[in-house]
Amino acid sequence: MVDLSATGYARLARLRTIMAAALNNNPYERPAMATPPTITVSSGSDATLKFFTVAAAGALTSAALNQIAWYGGVPTPILTQYVAMPVSSVLPSTNGNIGSGLADKNQWASAIEFLTDSDKVQFGFYTSSAVKHMFQVDGQYVDFAGTPGNAANNADTFFLLTFASRKVRRIRALIPSLPSKGPSLIKSIRVAQTASIWKPNMSEVIRCGWLADSYGEGTNSAASIYPVPNAAWPVLTCELLGIRDCRQLAVGSTGYISTAGGTRSKLRDQLPNYANQAPFDLFVISHGYNDASQTPAAITAEALLAYKALRAAYPKTPIVVLGCQAGAGGPSAAQIATDGAIGAAVAQFADPLCAFAPVSTATSSWLNGTGAIGATNGTGNADFYVDPDKAHPALPGAEFLSFMSASAIRSSIFAMAGV
Repeated sequence: MVDLSATGYARLARLRTIMAAALNNNPYERPAMATPPTITVSSGSDATLKFFTVAAAGALTSAALNQIAWYGGVPTPILTQYVAMPVSSVLPSTNGNIGSGLADKNQWASAIEFLTDSDKVQFGFYTSSAVKHMFQVDGQYVDFAGTPGNAANNADTFFLLTFASRKVRRIRALIPSLPSKGPSLIKSIRVAQTASIWKPNMSEVIRCGWLADSYGEGTNSAASIYPVPNAAWPVLTCELLGIRDCRQLAVGSTGYISTAGGTRSKLRDQLPNYANQAPFDLFVISHGYNDASQTPAAITAEALLAYKALRAAYPKTPIVVLGCQAGAGGPSAAQIATDGAIGAAVAQFADPLCAFAPVSTATSSWLNGTGAIGATNGTGNADFYVDPDKAHPALPGAEFLSFMSASAIRSSIFAMAGV
């Protein structure tokens, strides 16, 4: 991770450098590879290649600890021979999407990365045809379509990338998590017998903790975002900003006050659950949608307490607070009031390393209108961006929100005074 321990200003300087370099120059906005490797999917691994397992007898292997970079969660052995990437907690509930001893944990989009001089690289995942894995080589996508598994239900599946020549490359595998199937688990890596793998330089890696609700998970009724590992709003935003490690600290149906009817925790009470995801270089908070039925005064008071608790735990980490999302609400008067209440809390917080970016009170609300895909009414962009559930973004909406939030976060970081 980036060493930014000296001052908040040093953290800002590093963030600014990386974000500026990524402006219009990031994997998502670059073209896909002109000469990509071929990708072959099979149910068996290539035994002629050198084998690196990532877990054995319920423990991480030396390769997992020393030769691979892990993004999006904490690598955790599961089912003896696989690695899961738990990131968020639904406590006090125990209905997370991983299971097998990780009852309260959710895994969302994650990634692994390493360098190799091999002309063949084979990834082993426990996954299904319902989701797509994506690959980047030296910061470019192999393709933007993604590659599904070959089995209807989760099974050991092997993705072989074959290049035309042998040279050193940085390989990144983007890993999805579809709750109805469970997350894709990492099993193994294989390369040519005389090749090596090693961890990339981590000095350029920024870790963002994105504290959110179901928007941050990638939820919608069509389940169209989960299967695509770069599609969730926080993940794509981070890619646009040059941030390679996005932690989706997102818990659906929660907020500053909302607790999903008492089954989950509000934001302030979630914070201790994420100490094992630290250190963080940046926090983004995107709550409010589930709090819109609360009074603005109550929202401001609780948001302020949450910001103070976060600052106490992470004294020099910049925080960008986004306002209330609208879905197909219009935005409503309640959503506008919630957005204002969140902004008021940030103003009262008066922290030089914390900034507010309005959403529903922006000059043009990010999502606007009362229509949705399949129920358009011409009142705003919700016709194109909001899922038929009228609450969450559809796949195009997640992309739109990513560009909006990347701009807002970049502007906020450059405007901070630092300390």
